[in-house]
Amino acid sequence: MIHKETSITKSLKVCLISTLFIIGLLVTIDSSFARAVRAGGSVHHSTSRTTSRTSVRPATTTRRTNHTVAPSGRRMTIQPVRRPRGTVRTGRRISRVPAGHRTVAVRGSNYFYRSGVYYRQVPSGEYMAVAAPVGAVLDRLPSGYTIVYSESEPYYYYNGDYYVETFDGYNVVVPPSGATVPYLPGGYTTVRVNGVRHYAYGGVHYRPYSYRGRIVYRVM
Repeated sequence: MIHKETSITKSLKVCLISTLFIIGLLVTIDSSFARAVRAGGSVHHSTSRTTSRTSVRPATTTRRTNHTVAPSGRRMTIQPVRRPRGTVRTGRRISRVPAGHRTVAVRGSNYFYRSGVYYRQVPSGEYMAVAAPVGAVLDRLPSGYTIVYSESEPYYYYNGDYYVETFDGYNVVVPPSGATVPYLPGGYTTVRVNGVRHYAYGGVHYRPYSYRGRIVYRVM
């Protein structure tokens, strides 16, 4: 009888010691986890602040960008875009340059720029709206531009004019072959090439085609 009670006592002691050991181990793990969480929370907070600061730049770009025609792999994502308000058809003549214009010199010729439109003085003394001269440089893009892509390179499109960003501003460039634009520039003419309708503007042809139920135009 005594031997049996002694065995039971020993078993209870073993169970008690095991239980205390497990409790101590759990307390240690819980403390370590709490410290890790506190440390991790501090790092996360710092990262969030850093991300918030860097997100200012894309926000500025978004305000500057009105619409985007961007590539998605080999497919094009076309957003509904109309010609911006206030655009002027090439060939329009005015008796005097608009107030607030700036003079842009390109290869020895002066152009008068205002709100996305370039004017050039003609022999009659009037000022005629023309396509943006290649080589002109602006410090800011016209309001209402669209970003388009050719060979994965971004271009800023505005009413038939194309700009690229460089270290000195935004340079007017030759229309990039293959670029797809959501609207035709004002002042285009209709021509036929091998029986297919094209639209001509500034010596460049645009061919229409359907994309997801919309008509878009590709630079040929």
